[in-house]
Amino acid sequence: MWQSRALCAQIRSDIDSFESGTGLIKQIRLHRLYYEHLAANPVIEAQRLFSTLGLEYTPSVSEYLKNHTTATLEDLKNKFSTKRKPELVIHSWKQQLSRNDIANIEEKCRDVLLRLGYEFLVSNASKTSAA
Repeated sequence: MWQSRALCAQIRSDIDSFESGTGLIKQIRLHRLYYEHLAANPVIEAQRLFSTLGLEYTPSVSEYLKNHTTATLEDLKNKFSTKRKPELVIHSWKQQLSRNDIANIEEKCRDVLLRLGYEFLVSNASKTSAA
């Protein structure tokens, strides 16, 4: 899976940039946002993001989130709909990828997954420290 190696290299670079940027200038507002956290708690995570960025969390933002994180059966059938039920899609990749694919990604992206605090599903890589 060369794609996982390339993607992890890009994510590794992004993490390095993020971490070096957090100590440079106090006026820079950086916020690490995890997809899983956003999907599980969209309102709380959006409020944190807005706060970090110094933006007002308005009723229209709240309404937008409510509308796009509440989907009907018809919405779910429509591939182009922006409405989803986050609790249904947050871990869907675990069923879409084979154990071999997950193990390969865990192997190629081990250091990135450890830096971001993710647990390993297939390999024992999380039990050892990053190289």
